[in-house]
Order: sequence, then C-alpha cells, then structure tokens
Amino acid sequence: MSTRKSIAVLLGVGLLLSCAGSQLGLLETANNFDEFQGIPLAPLKTAAECRASLGANQFAGGAELVGASLSILNWNIKKGEEAKWQEDLQRFSRGKNLVLLQEAALSMQLPDQLQQAPFAAFSPGYVKGDDITGVVTFSDVRPVSRCRLSAVEPWLGTPKSTNITEYAVNNSDFSLVVVNMHALNFSFGLLSYRMQLDAVSEALEGFHGAVLLSGDFNTWRQGRQNVLSDIVERLGLRPVVFENDYRQRVFGRPLDHMYVRGLDIVEAQVFEVSSSDHNPMVVSLKLNPKQIVTLDPES
Repeated sequence: MSTRKSIAVLLGVGLLLSCAGSQLGLLETANNFDEFQGIPLAPLKTAAECRASLGANQFAGGAELVGASLSILNWNIKKGEEAKWQEDLQRFSRGKNLVLLQEAALSMQLPDQLQQAPFAAFSPGYVKGDDITGVVTFSDVRPVSRCRLSAVEPWLGTPKSTNITEYAVNNSDFSLVVVNMHALNFSFGLLSYRMQLDAVSEALEGFHGAVLLSGDFNTWRQGRQNVLSDIVERLGLRPVVFENDYRQRVFGRPLDHMYVRGLDIVEAQVFEVSSSDHNPMVVSLKLNPKQIVTLDPES
C-alpha cells in the first residue's frame, strides 16, 4: 500500500473512532436530560416495548379524550435560528389540537400559548454545548401512553428522535396514535434510514386504531422516498395531499410529509415563511371510524 493510501486509511479510521466516541457522548447527554423547558421527556423504549404499550390503556377511567375533528400544525422550526419564528409559531399554533415540531431547541423561548398547553412530550436529539434539539408534540389533551425511539446519524454520530403519543378518542373504543418523526439525513446507502423507519413500523405493528404519521423525513432522493412509501403501505396509511404545496424541497423532492389512517382530510395547506428553512403544514382532519378496526377492551 502506498504512503498516501496508508495515510488516507489512518485518517478514515481516526474519523470513524472519533464519530463513535462522540456518538456515545451525545447519546448519553441526550438521555440524561430530564425535561425540555419543563416538558417531561417521553420514556425511551425499544420498538417492541413501545408496541406493547399502545392500545393497552385507552379504556382506563378518567382518560382525556380527543374529539372527532382535529386541527394540526407540523413544522421543522430550525432551532428558532431565523427571525420572526416566534411570531409565526404563535400564529400557526393558535387553536390547534396538536402541534408537532422538529428541531425544537432548549434555548428557544416558546410562545405563551404553547408553554400553557395542557400537555407536551419531548424526545431529545442533537446536543451542542448546553443546548439540545429534538421533536416535541403539544396536545390539548393528555395522552394515555407515550414513548420515544432513538436513531443515530451514521456520519455525524448525532441522535435523531421519534416521539409517539397515544390518545383516547371520544365516544369510541379505539385510540389515536400520533408519530412525530425527524428522520436521519446523512448516511451511506439506505440501511440506517430503513432501520429507523422499520422501528416505527414495528412499534405500530398490530395496532388497529387511527394513526397520524408526520414530520421531516428527509426524503431528498428517490430511494429514501421508496423506503418511506414501503412503510406507509405496510401500515395502511395514505398521504395527505396539499393543494398549495410549498413544502421545502431538495433535488426537487419534498422533505416533510403527513400520512393518516382512520382519518379524513378536510383541509391541508402549506404556508411559505422566512422564519425557517421548512414551511409549516397546517391540516384539518376528521376521525372516520369506518376506516378503523376497533379494539376489544377485553382482549
């Protein structure tokens, strides 16, 4: 082997070891956070543990209930780095039953209406110094169960999180599961990306209620979109289609998506903003029990 090649190999090995070390450190730091701006962290579970908790508690007495109609905001807010993000977040989150944010940062000063939300669940991801970002789900009712899954960017060694919350549904014997996801971005091939999405599929396997899968899926190439489409088909979900589709695109492909099951789409809009590198998706949905195989509370 030539001297030049030997140096290149040593540099490559050093980079991999450095990434592995930083990966462990970042994961440990993320998992040691107790709360996000007073918001408790969702329990970190395996996909199998998360699956075991879904559908198990919605019949408990005193559970807060989701209504038949839902108004939802999904937005990658880019850590609040751009001007006027707080004004836009306050405007778009007003009156929403669910607010799903990706790249929410500990250093952000959230609008009062979100600080006063009845419930929120945070899943930590990237750590930089004293700051931490992740996905957070705000809801106007308390979930009956919640969990989070974690994956790691292969190149950067940084965590990416998935937040799963489950809500009892008014006048129904089924529940609604909401998946708020920030998908891996930098990876060789598709293996790590597929593994992250497979974990979501495993967590929802056997669940027969309504499902909302939403977030920043980083589908900047066709192979990634194919993996996501496979998972969506496996779970019996259908895409939310936007009439004014101003979703952020890379190489002509949208990065943000929303998929549903057991829900009818009433209205779906994307708003152009300068306060993030992603545009907020605002969707109105209505529960459709005819599309749901109801659960037997005795089983």
